[in-house]
Amino acid sequence: MRYAAIGFLVGGVLGLAGGALGMLLAFPFLFPPAEVNETVAAMAGRDVAPLVESRFREGVAGQDAAHWGRGGVRAYRSDDGNVLIELQPDFEVGPGPNFWIYLNARAGVDDESDFEADAGRQRLAKLKSFTGSQVYAASGMDFDRARAITIWCESFGQYIASADIEEPSAGEASPNADAQGSAGNSPSLGRASMEAYFHGGVLPWRRTSIKSGDRCLVDPRLGLAT
Repeated sequence: MRYAAIGFLVGGVLGLAGGALGMLLAFPFLFPPAEVNETVAAMAGRDVAPLVESRFREGVAGQDAAHWGRGGVRAYRSDDGNVLIELQPDFEVGPGPNFWIYLNARAGVDDESDFEADAGRQRLAKLKSFTGSQVYAASGMDFDRARAITIWCESFGQYIASADIEEPSAGEASPNADAQGSAGNSPSLGRASMEAYFHGGVLPWRRTSIKSGDRCLVDPRLGLAT
């Protein structure tokens, strides 16, 4: 009788653990986060030339049918030196739990061993959505040291996707400078009012003053106002 009770208890514990693991795996597929549809252009109220433009590599060693990512990524430097990283509308990753964005100090991150060998990597932010355009803020110092942007699953230590980034050298135009430079747009993102954008609740916001004495609604993570 005692052994039966112990067996029942052990079976119950294992069943609970298995159920919890199953829910952890199934939750992102059953309840994926909503698409956020954020863009730097909408925040600034105008088109802005990117500082860096790249794409997440596909078909590399660390990817398989369940762990993959694709799409474009751009970076924009704000007037205060911070950088906004924008995943493009075609961005997509296979669903999974606890995905994070990292800045890697080395390029060519194609699998778990490459990622873990990079002692200089910086964890930036939790991924907001599996698809669509979304914006993240990084300090200028961290971004200037980075050579790649990587999506990583923290729960299982799994590589998802990575895009190499390299800021244009002095005198070299950004990838679409010809298209946007003629309109007088600088690669630097100015402190334009973003009230209309944030009023819709797309991003968390707070009211803050800027140097001109005006007042605008600014996401506290973006560092666009001082």
